[in-house]
Amino acid sequence: MIRHLLLPCCLALLAGSLHAQDSTAADRARLQGEWRLVLASANGQTIETPPPGTRHVAGDTVTVTINGQLFLRAIFTLDPGMTPKHIDYDVIGGPMHGTQISGIYKLEGNRFTVCMGGPGADRPDDFVARDGEPGSCTVWEKQ
Repeated sequence: MIRHLLLPCCLALLAGSLHAQDSTAADRARLQGEWRLVLASANGQTIETPPPGTRHVAGDTVTVTINGQLFLRAIFTLDPGMTPKHIDYDVIGGPMHGTQISGIYKLEGNRFTVCMGGPGADRPDDFVARDGEPGSCTVWEKQ
């Protein structure tokens, strides 16, 4: 009896794993290329006119510049199976070099919204930058 249940369970787990891999690959593909910063908030405050910012994604590496200066270069991993979707950075360049940052993201049309905790801080659980909490929320448009 148990042998008859084992195969369907294994197949269900494999199918779920393949779906997660497909979702990760699809989101990673959508993130590739050049993005420009359109909205930003930090510490509960919306930045009315965000500084010029660009986001370049190639493979699993993201490079963010603000006002022409390197803000962050990181290797990122995605987990689109979580709600909200998870993104994690292993920072390899910029002022936060050597830190890990956890966040959440969503992709809607040509917009990418990401909310990150500060280095070593907890992952945000919604898309709001609250006063007194480390981290930020930004919205980017595909170039």
